[in-house]
Amino acid sequence: MSGRWWRRAAVVAGVLFGVPVALTRLTGCLFPDYVADLEGYNCTPGDTSVHCATSAPQGWLGPVAIGDDGGCPALLVPAAGATQYYEYPTGAPAACKPCTCSPDGVQCVFDEVELRGDGCNSSCGATVDLATSDCWTFQNAEACTSARARAVVVPNTAGCAPAGGERDILPAFDRRVVLCLPRSDVGTGCTDGAMCVPTEANCYYKQGPATCAAGEQPHTLYETHQDTRDCAACTCNTNCVGRVHKNQNQNGCGPLDCDDETQTYFNVEEPCFELGQVSQLHAFKYCGGAQCEPDGGQPIGDAGFSDEITVCCPTFQP
Repeated sequence: MSGRWWRRAAVVAGVLFGVPVALTRLTGCLFPDYVADLEGYNCTPGDTSVHCATSAPQGWLGPVAIGDDGGCPALLVPAAGATQYYEYPTGAPAACKPCTCSPDGVQCVFDEVELRGDGCNSSCGATVDLATSDCWTFQNAEACTSARARAVVVPNTAGCAPAGGERDILPAFDRRVVLCLPRSDVGTGCTDGAMCVPTEANCYYKQGPATCAAGEQPHTLYETHQDTRDCAACTCNTNCVGRVHKNQNQNGCGPLDCDDETQTYFNVEEPCFELGQVSQLHAFKYCGGAQCEPDGGQPIGDAGFSDEITVCCPTFQP
């Protein structure tokens, strides 16, 4: 039985009995698990659909064509397994939406109010008469010249609520391709060891990085893609800010109005406030709320590519 008919019998057996068949020529070109065109190709003058391809250089495989998105030109089929490769990594990080924070439902209260002397550097003997979430009163404050206050979120309650930070999907590569092979390893009409194949099959490839010959266009393809790009979780720093209104009479916080900016007040963030007028009694009312500072949401991770192959094509090849 001739070699050609032996190959055909092997193909038919593979199709009928489910046995994978892969045929090769001296060019080293790996054919798919099925051969759709048993009659092969015939290179005749004037037929531009086929050409006589030279043998692959030593260490290279081919001829092949590069097909976009799993598709192949006419007369060609995807290589065995129809492996899709990645081309032109973009290097783009994850695009993250801004983090935001909501103070809704967050309540701030007095944590502590202190009357001090000497620019808040010494005690002054004042005693606390009343201490509530928004009002502290003092007596025996004759020696006190300064004050400071701190406010906090109500204990055991949540602070500002984070939102945002969602990842926008950006492509990690510009192109998905397959290697396309002749549908048959049978061809006629060529001489000097060349093989008749479809015209588009004019590229040669090699595993790993390699250098193409002068005048050829290199294509670096990757079989494996690992994408760990993401966005860091959004968080919120909650600060209790606002004004502390004060007076120096026996009515405590009763006369103090948070909406009256003509009253004497200081900001709760101030490290020390000078009282000015000396008095035995002092009252302080907290008028403030939560201030949110978003954090997080920055891009993390990256897109990696591995299992590289180099494909060399004529310069007009896409």
